[in-house]
Amino acid sequence: MLMGFLPGAAAVRCGPLARLAVLLMAVAVVLPACRREDEPMLRELVALESPEYGAEEVSDQRIRELRQAISELEETVARKVEATEKIGEYHRILAVEYIGRSMYGPALDHLREAIRLEPENPVLAYWAAVAAGRLAKAMMEPPERERYFEYAERSYLRALELNPRYISAMYGLAVLYVFELERPQEAEPLLHEVLRRQSRNVQAMAVLAHAYAASGKLEEAAEMYGRIAETTSDENLRREAIRNRDEVREALR
Repeated sequence: MLMGFLPGAAAVRCGPLARLAVLLMAVAVVLPACRREDEPMLRELVALESPEYGAEEVSDQRIRELRQAISELEETVARKVEATEKIGEYHRILAVEYIGRSMYGPALDHLREAIRLEPENPVLAYWAAVAAGRLAKAMMEPPERERYFEYAERSYLRALELNPRYISAMYGLAVLYVFELERPQEAEPLLHEVLRRQSRNVQAMAVLAHAYAASGKLEEAAEMYGRIAETTSDENLRREAIRNRDEVREALR
């Protein structure tokens, strides 16, 4: 009997709470100690053993086999993961070097490989969008050109999906909409958000002014050009903004 092995077994028989304590201790002894569900890797492997991810029991023998596999392969797995991380770094470094030399084709190839390894990295998605957009301009055939612009749009959107506060991706997508895809109205909310976060970003102001003008919102365009003139410290840009403002005002008459 289990109680014969417990200290004070005679006293345990006295009350219901004591009997409950004995029962709980008995359960603890009976449950297989080999499960040790505090081991993260073991828990994941046990879950993968079941076609319903843990809905069925896994035998004690199988758990021992899994623990043995973890012990034997842990160092090999760690080396493999580290090597794969190095491959990702290799693709990122090459992509940066290629972009720095305006070699957007091979840059995009390596960014795609890096994304395959790190699909939830918003920076990789952003640079893939930049490379695809630049590469599209070099394409002579319209279908090919459109394909790369579409890839750029999807990559910008993916970057923003992963990081909704990514200012560079907002701005890049807005530029794509205004100057390449001829969808200026879709750029407006992106640029409003950029300016909400960076109120003195004159580049965003200039793109927004152009978007307003392309959408026929001439009063808003004139106002934005005036805002650029008031904000910028670049005298050449200030003069250009004033000239654009005056031209838009003239068109309103």
